[in-house]
Amino acid sequence: MRELAWKAAVLLLSVDRAKRSRILNKMDSARVNEVKLALQTAEELELTFDDFAKLKLPIQAFECDSIDEVNWLRSHALDRENLKIKEKAKKAFLCLLTEGRGSV
Repeated sequence: MRELAWKAAVLLLSVDRAKRSRILNKMDSARVNEVKLALQTAEELELTFDDFAKLKLPIQAFECDSIDEVNWLRSHALDRENLKIKEKAKKAFLCLLTEGRGSV
């Protein structure tokens, strides 16, 4: 249930406060409280809609303890090209290891 509230909060981050309020008024009170708590967490961690839409941060970013952790996630999300290089290097290394085993 918590992840649903996080996802709803992410979607609500994309609209202005007036529309957000109208949407929340249409929900049942139990869900509204969960979503408001998720929105409060997003505000405390300075999470934005772009963090999830453009940077593709995982929804578990809501579990971060501080803004520093969120910034660390952002920096790694921005470094996608480096991550691809690391993956290629890992595959090449594993290929070398398997070739070495076969010839021994």
